[in-house]
Amino acid sequence: MVINKPEALERLAGNEQLFVMLVKKFANQYENAASELETLLKENNLKDAAVMAHSIKGAAGNLSMNNLYEEAKVLEAELRNGEYKAESFAKFSTALNDVIHESKSW
Repeated sequence: MVINKPEALERLAGNEQLFVMLVKKFANQYENAASELETLLKENNLKDAAVMAHSIKGAAGNLSMNNLYEEAKVLEAELRNGEYKAESFAKFSTALNDVIHESKSW
């Protein structure tokens, strides 16, 4: 389970309908984010890549997508420092894909 549903529901006052709606919205909004981010990195557009990683980090944290949150946090910090490791991007992409895949099963 890559989304900690009980933790997220606690944040949302137990509103499961709201939780499912937000997770599906996240999945729809960020379904292609890994490839979009990869394009930004290939273009050496680290500023916009950092903004995207930051946005995903925030949404992931609010929805208790804890591994994705942590990987986005690492990637964002690297990008803001003007560089990134391919390994960080790979871990981020895997975590994002895991969340997207899990959310599609709901």
